[in-house]
Amino acid sequence: MQIQCAVTNASVLQTMKTCLIFALRLLAKVLVGGGAVYITLDQGVWSTSSKGSNAVERIRTNVLPATNDYLNKVPSAKCINKAAVSSWNSGVEKTFSLLANSPEQLCKYSHKAQKLIKDKIGLNEN
Repeated sequence: MQIQCAVTNASVLQTMKTCLIFALRLLAKVLVGGGAVYITLDQGVWSTSSKGSNAVERIRTNVLPATNDYLNKVPSAKCINKAAVSSWNSGVEKTFSLLANSPEQLCKYSHKAQKLIKDKIGLNEN
């Protein structure tokens, strides 16, 4: 008794081709990512802040001179921090103002609703 295999040479080759393409794509992605990490480590981006600043300056002057105008328009961390604190405080103030005024507003809108309902059903107090 002989067992026959249903797998043909063409399907094996197709599977191997698919696996090879997948492996090559994965290898390309790993090489690009690893190269980026290697170059940034070599340039000192991930070390101390002074070396990182020097790396940014080298990039700014050597690689990307056309972007100096855009980089100069980026707000400083102090400015961003001040704006964040201001907007946070504004949100907190508005929230508590709403909570403090809610009883009066609720009373005002309930009287409006009561008057509207009376007008609709014809119970005017004229």
